[in-house]
Amino acid sequence: MSASSRRRMSVAEFLEWGSRQEDRYELVDGEPRAMTGARVSHDRVVVNAMTSLRNRLRAAGSPCDVFGADVALIVPGGNVRRPDLAVYCPPFDEQTMALDNPRLIVEVLSASTYRIDQLFKLEEYQAIAGLDTIIFITPTVRLIGVWSRDEKEAWRRLELRDEAASIELPKLGISLPLSEVYERVVFQEAAGPRLVWPDPS
Repeated sequence: MSASSRRRMSVAEFLEWGSRQEDRYELVDGEPRAMTGARVSHDRVVVNAMTSLRNRLRAAGSPCDVFGADVALIVPGGNVRRPDLAVYCPPFDEQTMALDNPRLIVEVLSASTYRIDQLFKLEEYQAIAGLDTIIFITPTVRLIGVWSRDEKEAWRRLELRDEAASIELPKLGISLPLSEVYERVVFQEAAGPRLVWPDPS
């Protein structure tokens, strides 16, 4: 069967199919795409950020929680993505494999996918109603890109490099310190991905 005649999967079909696979997949334009594995530095940042976010949400008495890439995200238009981390707020369907209403998305960049994350996925994420913040973390150097909605619902971007800085998340009532995100991370600046800032349209 040629690529042009291949039937596109629906979201429901993809989630049912994906539940029987050993590897993780995303659904892009109706077709499953395998996700690559992660380096130690990437996974260390993911775990650090998840731990910090969860602890701070708990300390703030928030009912919201942070989930990893095993919980899929259905984005407007029908693609299914798996951000490294996403914060969702109740109510939760504890049996579902996919959600569609995150308040915060975190992507830890890799050399093979950093352009896709910051260009294609960014556009999809920004179309999600109710999403407040999108964070792109570079694991090989202390550098974080933050997209957040302002009071007029326009997206604004910010770069953070200072170890003493924190990502302010006022709508969740918490902040995320860079020192916690990068705890025990060994930097290798020449080897890794970088931030890509598309020109505002």
